[in-house]
Amino acid sequence: MKKALFLIVPGALLLALVALWRSPGKNDKSGATPEQLSTVASASHARRTPSLEKNESPFAPNLGPRTAFLDGKLMQDVRSAVRTQNGVALDRAFNALVDHIRAHPEQEEEYLAGLRAEQEEYVLRTLARAISESDALWGDRLAQTAIDLVKDSSFQQRQHIMLHLMGQFPEMRDDLFQAVIERSSQDPDSQVKTSAVVVFADWMETYPDRAEQLMGQVERVFHTATEEDVLGFTYQMLAMRKQELSRELHTALNERLKMETEFINGGLIAAALSAAPDDIRQDAIAHLQKARAEATDPEMQRELLLQLVALSGEQALPLLREASVGDSLLAQDARDYLALLSGGTSIEPEAFIMAKAVRDCPQGSSCSVHGSH
Repeated sequence: MKKALFLIVPGALLLALVALWRSPGKNDKSGATPEQLSTVASASHARRTPSLEKNESPFAPNLGPRTAFLDGKLMQDVRSAVRTQNGVALDRAFNALVDHIRAHPEQEEEYLAGLRAEQEEYVLRTLARAISESDALWGDRLAQTAIDLVKDSSFQQRQHIMLHLMGQFPEMRDDLFQAVIERSSQDPDSQVKTSAVVVFADWMETYPDRAEQLMGQVERVFHTATEEDVLGFTYQMLAMRKQELSRELHTALNERLKMETEFINGGLIAAALSAAPDDIRQDAIAHLQKARAEATDPEMQRELLLQLVALSGEQALPLLREASVGDSLLAQDARDYLALLSGGTSIEPEAFIMAKAVRDCPQGSSCSVHGSH
């Protein structure tokens, strides 16, 4: 079973902390990019320091000639800071790059050529972020460049970066919308598909008047996707908007819960079903109770307990009191959930999922916490 590294929190940050799905040893395809792990769809364009991480992206073919700008001092300063992992130097180089692009929008073709030709992932990310800081560059040429590059599967991280750039446009352009739909359904890589769904989430936060249209795309992905990571993120989005889901969609989620073998996905589905009509919710509870009664594996018992409490809240109190006896991880989980329920206020399902995620994160590790940059 794949290990999902994530932390769910209420509100807009639910989607800020996207699930990273990795198989052991899958180091060169790092899933959602740090931009996608940042706070979702901020309307502001405040300066942010790009993250410093080792560049593990595969070598990508040139999509255009290198230019004087790309090999000039501004970009060399960025490149040096990235390679030495010097955060202060990167902040300084990034801000200098932003100032230059804002002062010289007439050099747009140089910047776009940089997006096409740059082969170092984190240098490319820094350039894309700097471009996004200049209002003068939000236009047809930047949009078309992003659309062209997002189709190039030879450099997956460039696709992630271009999708994020699309999500930051100050308008939800039809050409970008169609390009994101295409990637969410047709890209051969599931992680790129997930990044495309992230853009729907970004746009829902930025353009609430288009939320119904965007949720329609999320529902399409829910019904058609087969990849665990893509489905996992759609479940997160459905859980965040569980009060708005139709009876038909809650019914489909209930059927999906009964077939789901991925524990993380099961927890997210249970969270989405917590707002289902009572007959659907009670049917889901009955299914989980039966599965828990038959489970012998300790980890499966823990996951099923989590799903039950996320789905039923205070209705699970008798079960939690019974399970809280002893020193096992299951008993510790039950005590954590009881403590949450004892607060006397309504507890969202993601709070229980977060409590388990924190417990399961190795001590001293930041595996389950991804903040904004």
